[in-house]
Amino acid sequence: MRETHFQHEFKVNIWCGVICGYLIGPFELPTNLNGPLYLDFLQERLHELLEDIPLALRQNMQFLHDGAPPHYSLQVRQYLKEQFPHWPPRGPDLNPLDFSIWSQMKALVYKEKITSLPQLRRKIEEAADVIKNNTQGLFDIKRSDHKVY
Repeated sequence: MRETHFQHEFKVNIWCGVICGYLIGPFELPTNLNGPLYLDFLQERLHELLEDIPLALRQNMQFLHDGAPPHYSLQVRQYLKEQFPHWPPRGPDLNPLDFSIWSQMKALVYKEKITSLPQLRRKIEEAADVIKNNTQGLFDIKRSDHKVY
């Protein structure tokens, strides 16, 4: 066994979503994320990530995220309440991404030692592709679940 400290060498802030078994993203957010930057992502970039999701799923989706401070800023809460009227202002600390996707992604990304930030970004993209293209389903999300996590 060899101890390593990947988290201390490189840092990226990645957003992913799940809707009806589809993995959305990954999308790299600013490292020092705050409410206005997260709101900008929601307003300007999220729709691009959802373009490949069937319209019927997007029309009926709900939005859920954890209680991280940028997610809970007043501007973000107001925007989400307008876009998703049934949006819960505080999502659970553990959502399907926490207990399913992130563990799978980390296992794929950190199979081998990461030596640079570009390599880390590439490995994250590759891991997302593996998860997206796995017909066996690396994660167990009900197809009737119309939530974006």
